[in-house]
Amino acid sequence: MLFGLFTFCLPMLLGSISGYYILGYSMTTSILFASMMASHTLLAYPITSRYGITTDPSVTITIGGTMITDILALLVLAVIVGMSQGVIGSSFWLNLSISMVLFALTVIFIFPLIARWFLNIMRIVLVNIFLCWPWSFWVDFWRK
Repeated sequence: MLFGLFTFCLPMLLGSISGYYILGYSMTTSILFASMMASHTLLAYPITSRYGITTDPSVTITIGGTMITDILALLVLAVIVGMSQGVIGSSFWLNLSISMVLFALTVIFIFPLIARWFLNIMRIVLVNIFLCWPWSFWVDFWRK
């Protein structure tokens, strides 16, 4: 978490300052500009996956940090959009907080249940395909 917060806060700070003072943007535009700089993607993940080093602690930390930076960048975007529409108030912050808690609970508790259910069904389907396919192949072969 510390790595994710650090890799978000440093570009946010530097991007906000450079957007405001160097580029001459307004503070809101500078913050939005900085949030785009703070968000990053895992372009090298397919390479690390190919080499089989995805279980290395540095790769795991990088994946977690990327998730944190992307979520924080989206939160900044939500706040900027709310500010531009003039709906920032106590109801906005309450709605955002409740939404974030519900999102976290859904990802932590409900997604694993859905994934487990889906993979169990797919396993049954794949077993049926692999057991029935050779049979149908031989039936078609002997018909000809």
